Amino acid sequence: MESKEQNDIELNILVFGWNPEFKRIHEEGFKNLSKEFPNIHSFIIVNNFEEELEKIKDIKIDIVCSSPFFAKYVQYALKNFPSIKWLHSLAAGVEKYLKLDEIAKNDNLLFSNSKGAYSEALGEIGITSMMYFSYNLYTYTEIMKNKEWTRLKNKSLFNKTLLIMGYGNNGVCLAKIAKSGFNMKIIGVNRIKRDEIAGKEFLDELYTIKELPDDVINKADYIYATLPSTPETDNIFDKNFFKKMNKDAIFINVGRGNVVVEEDIAEALNNNIIRGAALDVTKKEPLEKDSKLYNISPQKLLLTNHSFCDVPEGTLNGFNCFLKNLKNYIKTGKPINIVDKQRKY
Repeated sequence: MESKEQNDIELNILVFGWNPEFKRIHEEGFKNLSKEFPNIHSFIIVNNFEEELEKIKDIKIDIVCSSPFFAKYVQYALKNFPSIKWLHSLAAGVEKYLKLDEIAKNDNLLFSNSKGAYSEALGEIGITSMMYFSYNLYTYTEIMKNKEWTRLKNKSLFNKTLLIMGYGNNGVCLAKIAKSGFNMKIIGVNRIKRDEIAGKEFLDELYTIKELPDDVINKADYIYATLPSTPETDNIFDKNFFKKMNKDAIFINVGRGNVVVEEDIAEALNNNIIRGAALDVTKKEPLEKDSKLYNISPQKLLLTNHSFCDVPEGTLNGFNCFLKNLKNYIKTGKPINIVDKQRKY
């Protein structure tokens, strides 16, 4: 690539997405990009995947960009388009990709992600989930439906303690809102404790996962989990963890489903060991029909089928993150957000 002028670079990019809005945002983005790089072409597929892939089978594809939900089509593309040199995930999570040998064992394939693209939305989800329970929102809808006039006791978020498990991009966005908007005490937890950390100005305390004291877990009013899927995080939120929590506390997971033992959280909710939980992710998605989670009252459990942060702003942020990586790839031959396959993020 370095032998040509950058604006003469010829690249064909295959993109897998999920709906017409996704396609519109990406078509508009690539149209603007073509003004700077006229020889970059995109093929955006949001439905009829097999048929659409058949139409472009003779085209030399250089880059594939996709949501993790379509990992099987990425696998198909890597098998059928050997010219692909770079895979970019439109989300931060990469565990579905790393289950594929075509990715995990291919040292020649560049692999990057869009970490931080949905952080703003995930921060808002944290506040929304806390509000859902602190202001009894489900109960109010039931009262209205039954034409009752019942006064409830609610709780303010002001000055409460928020424990953020995974103080990265998502955690920092929530911490900023919680600290500036509600003066919450923010306790961050990371894999490694660092003196220089993004969002340090919002923190009151910082721990590593291994050194987190039981009394810190117990004093948290809200626990927000946004951890990656790694062997280190498998099932760390189990019955022992929930027993350490304050019985009036709320547990929120927007990270990865592997971190929670679902039978244990169902037991903790049913037995009032904790007050409530909001889960945007589960171990298996879609959640199995016989899951115990479906039997828990919405007063105690908010389930949002891994779609709570599906907002146009997040999709646009994901494209812009890819664009930033693409321009660096054109300039240097490498994207910016390279995934560490050993650490799995």
